Parts: sequence; C-alpha cells; structure tokens
Amino acid sequence: MTDKDTKIPESIREQKHILRFGENGEFRVLVLSDTHGFPPVPCAETIAAVNLLIEREKPDLLLFCGDNILGCETEEQLRGCIGALAAYPEEHHIPWAHVFGNHDDECSKKGGRRLQTLHRSVQQKIYESYPYCVSKAGPENIPGSGNYVLPVYAADKSRTDPVFAVWGLDSHADVYDSPLSGQAAILKNTMYQGESGATGAYIPFAQIRWYFSTSEELEAFAGHRVPGLMAFHIPREEFYEVALNPEETSMTGEKRESVCASPFNSGLFAAMMERGDIKAVCCGHDHVNDYAGTFCGICLAYVSHVGYETYHNESMMGGRVFVIREDAPEKIETYMSYAKEPYRRG
Repeated sequence: MTDKDTKIPESIREQKHILRFGENGEFRVLVLSDTHGFPPVPCAETIAAVNLLIEREKPDLLLFCGDNILGCETEEQLRGCIGALAAYPEEHHIPWAHVFGNHDDECSKKGGRRLQTLHRSVQQKIYESYPYCVSKAGPENIPGSGNYVLPVYAADKSRTDPVFAVWGLDSHADVYDSPLSGQAAILKNTMYQGESGATGAYIPFAQIRWYFSTSEELEAFAGHRVPGLMAFHIPREEFYEVALNPEETSMTGEKRESVCASPFNSGLFAAMMERGDIKAVCCGHDHVNDYAGTFCGICLAYVSHVGYETYHNESMMGGRVFVIREDAPEKIETYMSYAKEPYRRG
C-alpha cells in the first residue's frame, strides 16, 4: 500500500467497481423500491417491470431501495429472489446496490410483532456475492447492515478526487426492535401529522455520527465538499413538510397515503443541513406516494413501488431517476419513470 493509498478514507478505499461520469458528462441513478419478491422467485410481472425500467433508463447505477424481498427463510430462497431481480444488471454489467427495508428480514407478524427470517447481516453477504453488487455491509460498530458511501469519479481518470457520492443507510424496521421498545412511546397522534400510531424505526445517532464524520473525511480527502444523494427505505418526518407546502417546495407527483415515518425524529435531516453535502434523499416504503420537493435546499423524493405482489397502483408503478452532471454535481435532476404510459412525469 502506498502513502497515497493510506490517505484514502477507509469508507471508499475498496470499491468492487469504480463509478464514473460518462463521456457525456452525466451519471444516472435508477432507484427501484418495494419489489416485495416472494420465494421461490418474484412474479413475472415484477421482473418484467424491473427489466423494462433498467433497459429504458440505462442507469450507471441501479439501487434497490428496500423491501426487496419478503419471506425468504433460507439462503437458497434468498438467492433465488435476488438472482431474479439482479439478472438483468448482472448480465449487462451494470453496477447495482441496495438498502434494506422493514420487510426484508420478515416472514410474518404474530401479535403485532415481527418474526425475523434471515438476519440482515447474512443477507448482506449474499447480496455482496454477486459480481456487480457494489453494496457494502458498513462498519460493524454502528447499527444496521448496509451503511455505505459510493464515490463517483470524473470521466477523466487522471482526476482522483470524488466528484459525487451515493450514500446508503439502513433505516431498520420497527421502533419496537429498538432500545425504546420498553418505553410507552407510541401515541395515537404524532407531531408531524403522519400515520396515526406510527411505529416505524428511527435512525440511531451512531449512524448519523458515522455519516457526519465520513462526510468530513471525504471533504478532507477530495479538497472540496462532495455533493451526494442518500437513499434509505423509511422516509423521515421532513417528507411531510413537502406535502404541506407544495408551492414553496415546488412539489411534483402525488401523495396518496400517509407519510409512514418514525414517531421519533433523531436529527438526520438536521445533520444533512449542517454538513451541506446531501442534495437529494430518496425513500420508498409508502407504495403509492411518488412526490418530490425541495425543503431547506434538499430534494426529498419518494420512489413509488414496482412490485406486483403487494398493494399497488399500476399507474404509479415505476422507478425514480436521478441525473447528475459532472460540471454541476450539486444540481440534481430527478423524475419518475413509469412502467405504464405516460412513461415520465415530473
């Protein structure tokens, strides 16, 4: 290892595939969420929609945004489901990544509580076994599996500083799985006017601290603040601010169900504002919400569902595309791409 190598932050030191801007100056990210693939393989309609969107949008990075599978109780079943979802990007050598949702390690509920199947850490290793999967487990000393940052470099290979960054966070599943589970903390009404009696997990401080310190390390290494896109499954409370203020946030798309965030705001959005590097956040979870808007300088964007084996609305089934330009990486274009006509809206 050279002296130059030791200066590279550990979070980006080992990359299975180097992500770069194209010769046209663009880097395209396609986010798909809530495929809800059941074993032995996701249904044909889901796979067809996934493949259609990839073929149409031609992403430089494909990102599955959680609730990718459901009910896989063995590694063999998981490989069957992931293999079907990832077949197209693997065959066409498209780097792809994932984050976990609240259902990925769940088979059913009993008495209102989750019954866990394969632990996320086990699933993570299986995901990473695919040649073009660029997801990472992340540090062992913070909660969750799949906390990572993927640097995106300039088209010119002589430039060694990251131009952009794609972040993934584990947003966990249920607040009852957290240290707060023993407290009488769930009330019927919540401050952010979202889902009544919401029990979604919050993102713990240890993860927020990891993001903040890693962001600082990236800036020190690059010599400039590195703009980024962050993806996780369960939306934060601030997503509701967009729906409440559609004109002020230049909202596009539709809100068709509650914002099912956690009843606890652990401060991730404030940390993003303070660091000033995250320019867009993408979440799934609420299948028939596909809206986006800019709040405090950060684009908060839902991606609707693409899975036919869960509750859905066919007119909203699709993926969210983020287009980043190398000459202005802090200005991110985003739109929804749908499996059914009209193919593109806002």
